[in-house]
Amino acid sequence: MLKKRWTKVLVFSAGLAPIFWLCWRAWNQNLTANPIEFITHYTGDWTIRFIVFTLAVTPLRKVLGLPDLIRFRRMTGLYAFFYGTLHLLIYIVADRFAGLVDFPGGMASLETAHRLIVSIGSDIYKRPFITVGFTAWLCMLSLALTSTAGMIRRLGDQRGTAGGGRHRCPAHRDGRPRAPRRVATQAQASARRSRRTARPRARTVHAHSTARPAHGASGKKPWAGV
Repeated sequence: MLKKRWTKVLVFSAGLAPIFWLCWRAWNQNLTANPIEFITHYTGDWTIRFIVFTLAVTPLRKVLGLPDLIRFRRMTGLYAFFYGTLHLLIYIVADRFAGLVDFPGGMASLETAHRLIVSIGSDIYKRPFITVGFTAWLCMLSLALTSTAGMIRRLGDQRGTAGGGRHRCPAHRDGRPRAPRRVATQAQASARRSRRTARPRARTVHAHSTARPAHGASGKKPWAGV
């Protein structure tokens, strides 16, 4: 059942359910007395939940005997990065940027950007939980950038060349090293040529070994004197 396409659609829709619920509460003006704090905590909580979902895929597929669960691990990981990015943007825009007192050169000036970066950097340095959260987001950023099919193929080829690739590299997909496709094709072609050249010789030897002389050793016919 997990191999069917509609299961991925279901998981994709379930991943969007939290943001739809947040938009519904915002439309009904039900974001508590401090909406910025509520949205920040809400997106942060769902980031942690999706990280837990992603990390739980591997042990669950082994315990439950469902190897097809691995199909949803990349999707849940990308949802963790999505909600983590929303959490970070809300912190930057609604907390740090809105906390700037004035904008001498304008809101889009280099001076404003410099002051914003300094404010964020000092906050990351002073508050340990922000340091941990920002470090986790950087880790998720690197994983999200390398989660595309093209990057997976490139990383798999590099790992296979280095000898450390497993499951992602086509030469090590089942855990056993395989010869490259070109080398295997050449080996099969040479094996076919050797079989073709060996067959006539084998038939000739077989024909000489099984042939019987028409006459006896003395040159007389075997029925002579009967």
